[in-house]
Amino acid sequence: MADPTAGVSTDAHAERTNDRAEPTAQSAGAAGPGAWLELAVEADQEAVEAVSEILARVSSGGVAVETPIVTEAEGLAARPDPTRPAVVRGYVPARDEAATRVAVVTVEAALGHLTAFGLRPIGELRTRFVNEADWASAWKAQFPVVRIGRRLVIRPTWRRYRAGPDDVVLALDPGMAFGTGLHPTTRLCLRALEDLAAAGILGSASRVLDLGSGSGILAIAAAKLGATSVLALDVDPIAVEATLANARR
Repeated sequence: MADPTAGVSTDAHAERTNDRAEPTAQSAGAAGPGAWLELAVEADQEAVEAVSEILARVSSGGVAVETPIVTEAEGLAARPDPTRPAVVRGYVPARDEAATRVAVVTVEAALGHLTAFGLRPIGELRTRFVNEADWASAWKAQFPVVRIGRRLVIRPTWRRYRAGPDDVVLALDPGMAFGTGLHPTTRLCLRALEDLAAAGILGSASRVLDLGSGSGILAIAAAKLGATSVLALDVDPIAVEATLANARR
């Protein structure tokens, strides 16, 4: 996803301005037949759930939450930044101009009611048209090389990294599958695998089951850390394709 540009209002009762991009027939047509209207709202971390629920009412293409991160150790580690707002994005098919207008009006009205309570800062609604090809690749700019634990390094295939003598490098391209190494549960599992390997448990005759493999990140990490047998399963064809591709790298 692209970097957020909308500012967060510090006055919960401030009147919402109309400087957002209005969806029009001309802009929708220019976006192409596979276009989506993106609805984006910056929100305080504690308001993310409420804003997500509002966008989900109109977003048949789903809702995504972009959590801000802070890179550390010269870009080799990353952690969530609770001091900055998240960006909640919803996606509406752009082929129906009337539906996109209704979606914008509906979301703006609901956000107005939410901000009237004055609970947490919520930014203005911003819209733009995006093509599916852009959607599938724009997130790569937000995926850095990440060190997890003592040895594991997640290297996106489009980035360079000079490995140290003890590094275990996972070259990864998750595509549209889940599993980049930035989610807390994934990081905890990777640390657990590293601890098991250090204790000698993840070694000869060890077997690992990765149920719901996503990008294959955990299964591949287990294999690189010494597991004798690894079985990765997923019901999503996109995840299966991503796991196989990453395992061959």
